[in-house]
Amino acid sequence: MLSWVKMSEADPTTGNAERPPRLRRWGRFGLQVLAWLAVLTVVPGLVWLTVGSRMAARREAELGSALQAAAGGGELPSFARLPSAVDPSAARLAELVEGVGIRLLPRPAADAAAPAAEAPAADPARFAELTAYLFAQLGREDGGLDRPPAAVAAFLGEHQDALRAVCHHIVEAGPPHWAERASLFDRAELDPVGYRWLQRLVMVDALAASEAGAPERAEESLVASWSLNQGLLEVAEPGAVLQALEVTAVHAAALRAVDVNQQPWLDRLQSVDVRGAARRALVADAWLWVEAVRSGQAWDEVAMAGPGARFEPIARPWLRMGMVERGWAALAALDELEASVMGETDLEVLEQMRRDGLAGWNLVGRLTWTSLAPVVVEAAETALELELTAQVLEARRHRSATGEWPETPAAPESRAVPGLRWTYAVAGGNGPTVVLAGAGASLNLSAGLGRERAGR
Repeated sequence: MLSWVKMSEADPTTGNAERPPRLRRWGRFGLQVLAWLAVLTVVPGLVWLTVGSRMAARREAELGSALQAAAGGGELPSFARLPSAVDPSAARLAELVEGVGIRLLPRPAADAAAPAAEAPAADPARFAELTAYLFAQLGREDGGLDRPPAAVAAFLGEHQDALRAVCHHIVEAGPPHWAERASLFDRAELDPVGYRWLQRLVMVDALAASEAGAPERAEESLVASWSLNQGLLEVAEPGAVLQALEVTAVHAAALRAVDVNQQPWLDRLQSVDVRGAARRALVADAWLWVEAVRSGQAWDEVAMAGPGARFEPIARPWLRMGMVERGWAALAALDELEASVMGETDLEVLEQMRRDGLAGWNLVGRLTWTSLAPVVVEAAETALELELTAQVLEARRHRSATGEWPETPAAPESRAVPGLRWTYAVAGGNGPTVVLAGAGASLNLSAGLGRERAGR
């Protein structure tokens, strides 16, 4: 007790009371703990920022090279290089399309208060009549066409001048280029409902013109529909490409129902690569996620501003490596899906296995996974539809030149899906039917060669 009192007396040199030895020891210990905590947190953090960033950059470069090769070469997409504005031709097309009551682009802010143009999609009965007529004609095996119902004919007659202006503009100007998404969570400005409406309307006009004996009008409508869809196939967004694939399949069926100029359409059918377009869109999506995380755009877009912003430099290397792993897994899944398409394998289960194979720490990779199977399947089915149409047109051309149906398809082996073959089967008095055959094929495709054609 005496020693404590003596040690607690005032220091004669400073006039300050000395701290007890026990307090001094605890104080030094606390400082040492804080120093070690700083060493164990700040130093590893600095090392992580340096080494992690370099590691992420190296793995991003490796992934970029693999994705570039998977997309067939060329430069990978970037938000800085994607078209951010509609080109003048597409803007003019949107104006012309409003003449038939369809809106393709969002209305400018200055026109928001103006009355909206009449939209056919707002009339379910009209939509149902046009759609029913279109698919009823495309489903016929005899190659014939019915006269459009009165309501459909009336609508086409009422808007024929505006529709001809639309088709003529597309044919003259070529495929339009739409503004694409400027960030991860944006979407291309093109209205998918309006686009689907326009395509169906143009194809219905082609069928009606062919039935009425106006082949030039039918040809112009089909060329316009084809060219319009080629512009959408170029968009670096899986959702947009999926819609373009659906339209392409319908367009291929329309070509089998209409009397067309065969050789130019055979050239178009052979030049388009829908499976390649789908692959490029999926590869672009994987790379754009990597780019958005690397630039910090993804962090900003999920509203991590304010207090959360201080953690962004530390979290960025982890997020970057997560997106790289996601990209590798998506590329592997894409290869497996394309190799197994049209077979007996459940593609969704196959894709789910790849997604679940991501590392446990890569939660962000799982949350941002883009579904691949629907796009891959739609691309393969569309490619087969195009091949089927090419087979039909080639057989009709042979019939026009020789007076006889060919004995075997022009190209028996499917180029779109290796392992499948095209064959002929006799079906009634309408000539042979082209049939798709193959072990394990999950899609049954066939089309009658149809009535006599003029052979243009």
